[in-house]
Amino acid sequence: MVKLILVFVLVLAGCASKVRFTTIVPPEKLKVPFRRIAVLDFRGDRYGQFRSILEGELSSVDVKGKKYFTVVDRESIGKLLKEMVVQKEYGSEGEAADIGRILKVDVVVAGSVLTKDVARNSFYKTVEKCVDKKCKKRVDERIYCRRKKAVFMFTPKVIEVETARIVYSGNYRAVKEVEWCQGSGGDFPTNAELMAEAMQQAARDFVKDISPHEIVVEAAFKKYKGKYEICEKKVDAAIKFAISGDVTRALDLLYEALRLDTSSPEIYYDMALCYEVMGDYKNAKYYYRAAKMLLVEPDMDIIEALKRVERAVKARGMLN
Repeated sequence: MVKLILVFVLVLAGCASKVRFTTIVPPEKLKVPFRRIAVLDFRGDRYGQFRSILEGELSSVDVKGKKYFTVVDRESIGKLLKEMVVQKEYGSEGEAADIGRILKVDVVVAGSVLTKDVARNSFYKTVEKCVDKKCKKRVDERIYCRRKKAVFMFTPKVIEVETARIVYSGNYRAVKEVEWCQGSGGDFPTNAELMAEAMQQAARDFVKDISPHEIVVEAAFKKYKGKYEICEKKVDAAIKFAISGDVTRALDLLYEALRLDTSSPEIYYDMALCYEVMGDYKNAKYYYRAAKMLLVEPDMDIIEALKRVERAVKARGMLN
């Protein structure tokens, strides 16, 4: 018997048993798959700090235990630009694509930093303070506070090297705010530290939009609604095994039930869900479709499951 190490959470909602599992989804914004990438300097990123943060976020993308992007190191790019005598700021997508062709990458990321600002202010606020040890008596006390708010905004351009066209562009904004008051203890971050956090958040939002990633899905098994009592028992047992993590045994029982009743959409659906949990999207798609063919009225669970599996198949194709 194949043993699967899976994380399940059982949730009872009426008669439905739900299971949580991870699946992969394709990029939300980018339709063109790519793996090799070079990050050029961003206009307004005076010391290249944001570029370094973005390169780090791209390099850290991990899907199903494997690194997704290959990011060309800055030293290689700098050496090439020096040889080409190219300015740090690139005037056109064509110039960026030319650099990308020499570096043998799929896309080049460039763009502009639009906002990089830290606002500071101080104020007083009133808090209650205990007078005695048992805190039976309290008095109001004014304390001194400081607040910082870092705002970072940038516009990336993802340029496909083969065509020299922009395949994605957008605006990203991240805000990090912190407050410190007298007596609260702890360290008050510097402007640079707070801005670095805002930059990192903006970079993460962008990277998530252009790369496949894993999400947690919660889906419910379906109770058997047919006329055979033995099928009902087998499906109920299968659901319990699936919830406990033994999906292989659950599928054995569902196949037994299917041999007795081939007209039950619930059996096909539960089989499909087991295969989806296992990451076998080909079989999951087949059995979800079989369940849909037996419906007499629309079932949103099946419709959404088919969409989910289609996305997972697309995302998996991007990993190859």
